[in-house]
Amino acid sequence: NRFTDESIVVVVEGDKSVYASFEREEFALNISISGNGSVSCSPASSGCVYEYETLVEIVSVPSAGWEFEMWQGDLDGFDNPGKIIMDSEKHVTAVFVKREYLVEVTADPPAGGVVEGGGCYFSGSEVEIVAVPNCGYRFKERSENGAAFSRENKINIIVSRNFELTAHFEVDNAVPVVEKLNGPEGKVEKSKVGFVWNGTDPDGYIERYEYREDGGDWIDIGTKTYFNW
Repeated sequence: NRFTDESIVVVVEGDKSVYASFEREEFALNISISGNGSVSCSPASSGCVYEYETLVEIVSVPSAGWEFEMWQGDLDGFDNPGKIIMDSEKHVTAVFVKREYLVEVTADPPAGGVVEGGGCYFSGSEVEIVAVPNCGYRFKERSENGAAFSRENKINIIVSRNFELTAHFEVDNAVPVVEKLNGPEGKVEKSKVGFVWNGTDPDGYIERYEYREDGGDWIDIGTKTYFNW
């Protein structure tokens, strides 16, 4: 006869043979996921049920744009894969977090302007990058690691990796400015009249000054900032 009870009563009426058969206990490994990713176990087991003292290796696989952070529950720590011994029912959580990326922005030359929008962002974030030229400069183009990226001064990017963006500025072709510092106003007589002025060129430098009398030819006076009639 075969019995499955843990204890039985045997009536001895002669020689008897009794055999007890034992098998290892089985325990469930309950796995949950926080975030986006998946988990696999080795050795594989239908229903994640394992015999007593089985060593199970648990591997976490993050989804795109996510990364594994840690284990929680009956298995803790940061090792991937993690390992656990099944000596009782176990509850394990694999924690995944969104990956962070660095959007680095620079201005070339630094005096040309400022670039807004740089920083650390989670994967999938939409970020606006704006190049703002300083006075006397204008935006030319944007590059990444020496390769052309965009000619728009305002762009939107979806963060899925690290970015190293450089906004290139160039000197704006502004009109030179001459400011009179001393001298008469209006129509003047040519009789020991003196003029003093100051000139600036936002794009570069003043090469020379010229003057003319009553619509005549222009006369070069070099870089002097004064003239006496």
